[in-house]
Amino acid sequence: MKKRTLIASGIIVTVLGTGLVFAGQRNHGGWGGHHDHGGHRIMHMIDKLERKLDLSEQQVEQLEQIALDTKATRKTARKEHMSIGMKLTALDPASNEYDADVSQLAQEVSEMARQRTLSLAMVYKQASAVLTEQQRQELREMIQKRMERMARRAASHQ
Repeated sequence: MKKRTLIASGIIVTVLGTGLVFAGQRNHGGWGGHHDHGGHRIMHMIDKLERKLDLSEQQVEQLEQIALDTKATRKTARKEHMSIGMKLTALDPASNEYDADVSQLAQEVSEMARQRTLSLAMVYKQASAVLTEQQRQELREMIQKRMERMARRAASHQ
């Protein structure tokens, strides 16, 4: 019983954690968050980068194309993620196969996270190739500052 509870708790935490990653995604395919910006979060991010990094028109077009090219992948990943929660709630905890089924779902979530990480790395690499070295450095500094702000906020909520 203890092992079953541990596995179930682990899968629930994993599913909820994965849900946080996708929390901002809406049907428009953007990364979202609590600032929806009219359903075009990624385009808003590109606009912000254009201003902060002084992007050329060609760079903006290339980044927009990368966003459009990955939209279908994000939409598919979002649907797959939502199916995991449905599968988990459909399982019968009293079933003899419950532990094996939960383990299988955990493997699916793990593979989804792996694919999401690889996809994100590919997009980051493509976007980085569009930028100049100076722009990449400025972007790294922007990301670092954001991570520091997030860490301060997290620390203040503990």
